Amino acid sequence: MSLHFAKVLIARRATTFGKVDFSEIIDLLAIYFCLTIIFKMTRIKLTFIVYGDMFDIDEFSKIINISPTEFAYKGDKLKFRVSTDTFWKYSFKDIISLYVEDSLKPLEKIVTPRIEEIASFMQKNNLKSIMRFKVETNKEPAPAIAFESNTINLLSKLNSSIDLDLYIYD
Repeated sequence: MSLHFAKVLIARRATTFGKVDFSEIIDLLAIYFCLTIIFKMTRIKLTFIVYGDMFDIDEFSKIINISPTEFAYKGDKLKFRVSTDTFWKYSFKDIISLYVEDSLKPLEKIVTPRIEEIASFMQKNNLKSIMRFKVETNKEPAPAIAFESNTINLLSKLNSSIDLDLYIYD
């Protein structure tokens, strides 16, 4: 339901046949208020990518215990280019939050119990990783882009860098 649709629905209900049922208007205003908040909240998408020269994608998937949403071996033809690295990519569902770090929680749940095995595999295969954040927000309120020390430690163990794309809408 769009905000425009909610406004029209409220206006129509309030003026239908000159009768006003305030309980319906209050319900519709509550829906409108909730939709306004949802549409103005910050949406964050995390993509975790492990890449390197050549490694066994199936073996890495078994270690991390999830299947990639996308992968390629070095030299594979992709949509617009040839892959220069072997990569394993997992895209998490979008979350709505003002804190960028909140989007890391699903990854932490997956990685933390297996961190030593993952880090060992990555070191053995000379792999790097990247945490790619796509942040879509309005001008206000601005998202908090900060990471706690435990997150920094996790990034270090995963030989990871951060890529943050910020999209600000009016």
